[in-house]
Amino acid sequence: MARNISRRLNSLKARRTGMDRLDRLMAADQATIITKSLTEESYQKRARNQPYTTYALGSMQEVSPDYTRISIETAERVRDQLAAALTVAGRAMGFRLQGSVPCNIHIRGVSDVDLLALDEAFHTYAVAGVWSQQGLYRNPMRGTPLEALLSLRRLVESTLKTKYPAATVDTSGSKAVKIEVDPENETVG
Repeated sequence: MARNISRRLNSLKARRTGMDRLDRLMAADQATIITKSLTEESYQKRARNQPYTTYALGSMQEVSPDYTRISIETAERVRDQLAAALTVAGRAMGFRLQGSVPCNIHIRGVSDVDLLALDEAFHTYAVAGVWSQQGLYRNPMRGTPLEALLSLRRLVESTLKTKYPAATVDTSGSKAVKIEVDPENETVG
């Protein structure tokens, strides 16, 4: 049983510091993660001789604010690139960060951030409503919601591929476009 808790503690530390995902980072970021992993966190100091308590404390303690800040700043840089390109293309866009990182409930030092792109030109409303019946609502977007979504998806895919040529832009998912830095290629900014 002691071996099991030791394995769990090692896994917890690797997850919290990002050591479990070093292969996804550029060399400079890898060095930072390795350096930070050598520092003990407060949960590790609180119950040194009680491994189960240490594990519980580590599971509940928030990840370092530096990891959260870096993840959010990265998502904001991608958002800014998308916003600029989509504005040039004539699209009124809104963006929202969602998921565990902006809520600060993530459990990994190296974590993905979900960036939701919203087409603000397309509105839906109850056609039987009073304002609708009076003609007070106008839909500035032409076409169906599906057409608007597909058009937005194509613009996002092409923008990410253009703005981040050294990254891997995975468009195979039906819901999300993933962008991932190739750790071997240091030219992604």
